[in-house]
Amino acid sequence: MKLALLMLVTLGVNPYWVFERAERAWQSQHYPSSVNYVVHVETLRRQKPEQRHYLSRWLAISNNVAVDPISVEERAHPYRPPPGFDVSILVHIGHIGGPNEGTGTNGDLVGVPVLAPNYSFGIAEYVPPEALTPAELVAEIRAEYHDPAPDKIAQLEQQYPKTIAHVFSSSSAYKITLIGIEQVGDHPDYHLSLIPTRDPRKYRLRDVWVDRKTFATDRLRTDGNFMDAGTSSVPWTVTFQHVDGALYIAHEISERPIRHWFDWIDISFEGIPAGKGAFNAGTSNSLIREP
Repeated sequence: MKLALLMLVTLGVNPYWVFERAERAWQSQHYPSSVNYVVHVETLRRQKPEQRHYLSRWLAISNNVAVDPISVEERAHPYRPPPGFDVSILVHIGHIGGPNEGTGTNGDLVGVPVLAPNYSFGIAEYVPPEALTPAELVAEIRAEYHDPAPDKIAQLEQQYPKTIAHVFSSSSAYKITLIGIEQVGDHPDYHLSLIPTRDPRKYRLRDVWVDRKTFATDRLRTDGNFMDAGTSSVPWTVTFQHVDGALYIAHEISERPIRHWFDWIDISFEGIPAGKGAFNAGTSNSLIREP
């Protein structure tokens, strides 16, 4: 009965208004100056599950991601090729002088994932925060650290710029329809259907589920994801999570097999709480990047 009443109320709701409120919800997010997290990549290929974990850090001031290009698994168990050598005459014939496979973790699954944990898939465009004045910076650090000693302030004042999010509406790029009210978790969501009015490879949103009360994005579907690795040719489902009052990606899961490579890919964002410690990581060109 309650769901039926919600459906009646929904009939008079403008779907563009719902999407605009979802944009505003993204705009209201407040993120720390830096976030340490782990990107967990899981795949299934020919019934063989594999996984990799990558230590990552997102920086608010530059909107850049630093990632250790060597997975946790590979650092713990470095790959060692088998002794001997491969024999090929036009095609690979076999391996001579040892086993066919080496030991340890052999490289990445779909490239090094250089992924921001708060990416909104085009609902909101991130703009780096404006720099604080010296007085504002000192006041913010003192408030955060309960008025530490002056030398502590000097040490930290370059690490914690203020984070301000800005939103640029993309609703004009879609024809938006309100499908109805659907239960997501423990609360009802508006289910929006989006059809791009131009450039469907750029505007990839197809469905968005928006919390009816807070207008936070709970879930969405995209027509393709990332730029390479064959991931742009299949639909993906993305779910979001709230951590310390802010919205982050929880999972990105492919809905269909990706060519002949994988039955599915599941990319999750773990260990999200704000990271304030030092982080030294190399950079790498990635096979998977946000569009």
